[in-house]
Amino acid sequence: MAERSPAQRDIPVKKFSSLAEAEADARRQRRQMSAEDRWKLTWKLSEELYRLAGKYPHEPGLRRILKRIR
Repeated sequence: MAERSPAQRDIPVKKFSSLAEAEADARRQRRQMSAEDRWKLTWKLSEELYRLAGKYPHEPGLRRILKRIR
């Protein structure tokens, strides 16, 4: 068997007593993320959904030319 990298060995696992507790923890983790990290996560999830639907994930996400995002 091949040796695993340190990143593969250290996988955090959390146990919750209810779905509500798990959802509250997920909300807390998202609140601690920066806006940029939340944007990257949203983009990654969107690409995964495209792949599951059989579409191409490399399609441009923004179809319009944007001058500025606030």
